[in-house]
Amino acid sequence: MSWKTRIGSVAVVAGLALAAFAQDNKGEPATGQMKVNAAPLEPQPLKLPYSQAATWSDESIAKVGKALEGAWRTVRPVGQGDDKLKSADVFLGIAHVHVHGMPDTLYVEAARVDAPWAPFRQALWQVYKKKGEIHVRTIVFRQAKGTHAFLNTMWAVPEKFPGGIDLSETYATMDIAVKWDGKVLSGKTPYPYPTALQGAIEMTSEFTVDGDTMSTADRGFDATGKVVWGPESGTSYQFKKFTPDVKVQRFDSGLIRINYGGTGEGETIVADSRVGLHTIGSLVNGSVFENSRVRNQLVAFRVGQEMSVPGFTAGTKDLRKGERFKLLIPSDQAFGPQGNQRFKVPGDAWLAYDIEVVSVEAPQAVPENPQPFGAGLKAPPAGPTPMPPAPPAKPN
Repeated sequence: MSWKTRIGSVAVVAGLALAAFAQDNKGEPATGQMKVNAAPLEPQPLKLPYSQAATWSDESIAKVGKALEGAWRTVRPVGQGDDKLKSADVFLGIAHVHVHGMPDTLYVEAARVDAPWAPFRQALWQVYKKKGEIHVRTIVFRQAKGTHAFLNTMWAVPEKFPGGIDLSETYATMDIAVKWDGKVLSGKTPYPYPTALQGAIEMTSEFTVDGDTMSTADRGFDATGKVVWGPESGTSYQFKKFTPDVKVQRFDSGLIRINYGGTGEGETIVADSRVGLHTIGSLVNGSVFENSRVRNQLVAFRVGQEMSVPGFTAGTKDLRKGERFKLLIPSDQAFGPQGNQRFKVPGDAWLAYDIEVVSVEAPQAVPENPQPFGAGLKAPPAGPTPMPPAPPAKPN
């Protein structure tokens, strides 16, 4: 069992979280899936449609949603796989977002505290009423490993969540009936739900939220009714509210830069330095059009150089070696109405770039007439200028 599987199935996906992330290891829908309770949507262009501040439909639903919102960190580190000597702190980022056709929705993301740029689970939670009772329905993405590249860290900028996402590319896993006594929010699945997670055929989920503390308990059962994962009866996993080291910069142009604390070292890289980046570029529908890690080749450009994507130029100033950040680039700061045929980017498309500054060459080391690659956006006829080999990447 990998550490990601262990974390995903035992800790942050415990209780209400496991309901959100229930799936087998291949990211395929679990058996017994339900249809999302939302009106059919017309196909949307890959812009950022319907992005707006979210509102709650009524006060009772709002109380439930607000109790769940925020960032929740495991009280104790979670073991990685079968190695009990290794562990990691894990958190859930939960934000109220607007989704066209599906009111009262929370966006949920699970990641290691030391790697918020690489969530290993993403989901939507819809709070709704059923026969007078409030329920939380958990909805996941059909994409590879259940993750949606464009949405990484969008809990930090919920007002820019692409509300026009294609809901036909999601599926619901289960419902949890919840109760609110004015102080404590609690929830429990009314019966076991089918699952294919780690040898279990059924699972149950329950949770309690009391102020800044969340207790969760998920259990998976085999065909004999034996618990094969999750806490023993009478025990649970604990989370506490905390503030992640993630900072958001908003530019007048509409560009957004999400900075991950604890990355980057030394002085700001000066103009005309040549830097090597790892970049992953994605579209609003989650498709990835550029991934330097898959190519195993750094993207090279000179600091201060104008790129074919203005938002990339503006967002890659003040770099530091080792720094990691994300850019959300509006369409008019990206490829505009013409798009980019080479990268299969349609017109008027927003772009997201997850970026790591891997290598730096001082200005005096730059050739007199360098051939910059343009951050993977505009290759010269001779191809990219070779860069030093990238150091081994940290686990994502």
